[in-house]
Amino acid sequence: MQEQKRGEGKIEEALEFNGKSDFIDCGNDESLNLTDAITIEVWIKPKSAGEGGPNAGPVCKAEAGVAPWSWQLRYNAPGSFMGFQFNANPGGSTWISVQERLSAGEWYHIAGTFDGKEIICYLNGVEKQKGKIAAISGGAGTFFIGQDGWVNVFNGVIDEVRIYNRGLDENEIKQNYKSISQLAVELTDRLAVTWSKIKAED
Repeated sequence: MQEQKRGEGKIEEALEFNGKSDFIDCGNDESLNLTDAITIEVWIKPKSAGEGGPNAGPVCKAEAGVAPWSWQLRYNAPGSFMGFQFNANPGGSTWISVQERLSAGEWYHIAGTFDGKEIICYLNGVEKQKGKIAAISGGAGTFFIGQDGWVNVFNGVIDEVRIYNRGLDENEIKQNYKSISQLAVELTDRLAVTWSKIKAED
């Protein structure tokens, strides 16, 4: 795991990404290969408005040359927004987005959920867009923080990356958005613990 620049986060410290070359490889442990239900949460503060530009992404379970990929949170969703692109199984990829342009220098809480039937995108605790898929494609692709899987690196600050092995409901998403600590909704898998370790490393 490469050394990452640290800065002031939404909750304690966060990690800064330069939009060029730095990102974090979190591996491809089988516990991250969630196809039937998932919640992906992250706080981000873009350093530049990326909509309409590079496909930069804060987090993904995807990797160039490794098929199939599973999902990405990145810019350039339909409408030139940031959004989740799920590689649905079956049915090809499906987008849900934040439905608005993000401003540089502002903190945003973004979450995507899948409960086995429906995918929902939340921005700052508010539901923005939903869709339906049967399942997410599984695969051996790596979980990355700071890029989209095709090395389009995010330019900004990332904090509180969380992956749940279930679809959180709207009240739980709002609870995490309003939280001032790391443990608002109970964590049930190991990636959130990995994020805590990343932030704690010297």
